[in-house]
Amino acid sequence: MKTHIDSYQFGEIVIDGVSYTIDCIIIGGIVQANWWRKEGHSLSIEDLQTVIATKPAVLVVGCGASGFMKVPQETRQVLQEHNIKLEAMDTHKAVRRFIELMRSGANVATAALLRNKYPQLAQVVRKHRYTAISHQKDKPVTWEEKLVYYADKRVMHDRIVSLKKRLEEAHKRYADWCRANARSSLDTVKIDRLIYKLEKEIFAKIGLPCVSYKPQTPS
Repeated sequence: MKTHIDSYQFGEIVIDGVSYTIDCIIIGGIVQANWWRKEGHSLSIEDLQTVIATKPAVLVVGCGASGFMKVPQETRQVLQEHNIKLEAMDTHKAVRRFIELMRSGANVATAALLRNKYPQLAQVVRKHRYTAISHQKDKPVTWEEKLVYYADKRVMHDRIVSLKKRLEEAHKRYADWCRANARSSLDTVKIDRLIYKLEKEIFAKIGLPCVSYKPQTPS
C-alpha cells in the first residue's frame, strides 16, 4: 500500500489527508504516529528498531525544518550493517525526496521530525510561510505572529531586502513548487495585497510611512 504525503509545513505534516503535529514514521505504507525517540536532537539506533526490523532499502530522515537534528556515526554504522541506505536532510527536502522515491517504486521508509520543545513558539513560526496570510486557519493574528510573518518577508538568506524583491523570490519559489507537485498556481496578487496591508498596519503602529510599491494586477 502506497502512502502519500499531501503537504508539509513547520510543525505539521499531512499524510493521506490526516494532519500530524508529532514525530512520525512512514514504513510499509503505514504511518506510525507519536514516534518515541530517546533524545530530541539526536537520532539513536533505539529510535529505529521498527525500521531495522522491516529492512527498507532506503530510510529518508527529515531532521526538522532547519535540519538541526543529528544522526550519530553509530546510528549510521548500524543502518549500513543492515543494508539500509540513509538519506538525512531537513524535513522540507526529506518530504520531496520521499515522494520522488515512492514514485520510482523504491522500498522506502521515512522518519519525519515535527515535535518542538517550545510549542507556543512553534505555532508562531508555523504561520510565517508565504501563503499562510490567505488562510483563515493559519493567518497571523497576534502581534507576535504578524511581526514574525512580516520579518520573514524582508529577509532573503542572510540579507535584509525590499519587500518587492523578497516577494519576487517567493513567487518564483512557489511557482517551481506548484510545477514539481502538479498543483494549480497560487493567487499571488491576492496574497501580496494582504502582505502590503499587513505592512501598512505595522508601520502605522510605529509611526513610519509606508513607502513600498503596490502589487500590480496582471493584465
